Amino acid sequence: MEAAAGAHQLGADKYGPWNWRDNSVAASVYINAILRHVKAWQESEDIDPESGVSHLGHVMACCGILLDAQAVGNLIDDRPQRKETK
Repeated sequence: MEAAAGAHQLGADKYGPWNWRDNSVAASVYINAILRHVKAWQESEDIDPESGVSHLGHVMACCGILLDAQAVGNLIDDRPQRKETK
């Protein structure tokens, strides 16, 4: 929770608190950020050098933003569409 809070604080300072509620957000932006942070952590980099916050905290914050934006109707769902199988 502390690591996610640190990532949220960075985002609040940079973009404004609860910015994803003020504007719609594209799923792809947060999915890409999640993947970048997971990859950096996988490569044994625990702390994001730009923010000084745990990469895993950034992943948690991004997931929380996606869930919240979806719940309040601010998510632009630009994921690839699933093909129907019969």
